Amino acid sequence: PKLAKFDVMGNFNRARSSAEQAVNPLYEKYLRDFLAKQQIQKENKSGEVSLRKQSNAMELAQTLAESGVNRGRTVEDTAAAIGKLTEQEGQMQQDTGTAFDTDRRALAEDIAARGMTSTGIAGGQMFDQQNMRNISEERQVKEFNNQREAKKLFSMRTLEDLARGDENAKAVTAQKDTEAQFDLDAYLRELAADETQFRTENEVKRLGDINSQAQVFER
Repeated sequence: PKLAKFDVMGNFNRARSSAEQAVNPLYEKYLRDFLAKQQIQKENKSGEVSLRKQSNAMELAQTLAESGVNRGRTVEDTAAAIGKLTEQEGQMQQDTGTAFDTDRRALAEDIAARGMTSTGIAGGQMFDQQNMRNISEERQVKEFNNQREAKKLFSMRTLEDLARGDENAKAVTAQKDTEAQFDLDAYLRELAADETQFRTENEVKRLGDINSQAQVFER
């Protein structure tokens, strides 16, 4: 009689197929759970970086707004100070002019009382009085001009400082955003490396379990 022949390879293939059906769902679940966890980590990190950038933008906007207010106040204060100096200069000229007229009339009356109106001495005295008034007024006008120039210089330097501060604030904000983005990119690279490692380890364990289960089913 013909001896029965056992299909060893067919038995192995059926055993491996059964083992895969038993093992694969579990390791597929492991992978899905791991990827879901990573997705949550990505979203959390992205949200954190987004908030950092929003905070940087808000801080910059506040700095620029404050700088704008200070710039406007500097211009207004300078204009007001120069206007006040101009007003004081006008009052000074009016006061000195009135005082000069009073003194000139008094001197003329004194000269006339002494009968010296047509003399050279009288002319010299009138000239000296006029000359002293001109020198005094010229010095005062120069002082007012110096004060106005000082106000303008202070205003110009203040505006330059504010503009430089704006540029520095923008540079700092850009640096903070760059650091935040680098942090996010580095974190995503770490997650990608962890995913690669997990997939490798998960696959090794899956194949090991399949082989073990296949041997049991094969027997």
